[in-house]
Amino acid sequence: MYGKALHDVTLTTISGEPLTATDTFAQVLELVLAAYSAVVFATLAGALGAFFLSRQRADNSQDTSDS
Repeated sequence: MYGKALHDVTLTTISGEPLTATDTFAQVLELVLAAYSAVVFATLAGALGAFFLSRQRADNSQDTSDS
């Protein structure tokens, strides 16, 4: 009972909707894949943000050195 509730709450938190796995292995696999997808998305978003911030800093440093 507690494991089923934990599974549903975790998937709702990570993915926004509960999935319907019936056995324990499938439920654990769902949790691992959902957590992995959140980590991959956060890594890509962070890398993209860092890219644009580094370009902005480079442009700002060129502007101040030209003056």
